[in-house]
Amino acid sequence: MKYESEIPQDLDWVGVRAGCTLSDMFRRLRDQIIGDIAIRNDRLKETPTAQLLQVNFTLKDSDTAAFIVWREGHACSSVSFVIVGPSLVVMDAKGAHFLEATIGISNEGRCMFRVDGADVEMWQLRKMALESLFFGFMS
Repeated sequence: MKYESEIPQDLDWVGVRAGCTLSDMFRRLRDQIIGDIAIRNDRLKETPTAQLLQVNFTLKDSDTAAFIVWREGHACSSVSFVIVGPSLVVMDAKGAHFLEATIGISNEGRCMFRVDGADVEMWQLRKMALESLFFGFMS
């Protein structure tokens, strides 16, 4: 089996990095979370326990640098996403920071979030931030 490196042989890394901005990544993250919320709400309609608890998820914008994902109904809670300096900070309903991400370009030349020094895909960051909010109330 032949393996080809996904690392470009030549890349304008300065240009790519200059175009890799936290505000753009934040907007993409928000848009994808809206999709996650729609999927989760649809799945909840199929769950008798969730129907009984009248659980629903919504996203509310604070401004262009912050938004909140709310769990409404039983066991109300939230997760906040806020740009603070060069980082994305994710906080629980009590305001405790539980996730912090920066941005950079991966070895493959893609703009990505970084958590604890490791590049993460957008879905991985969404999972880290929202899994407990989306699924923790049904345990």
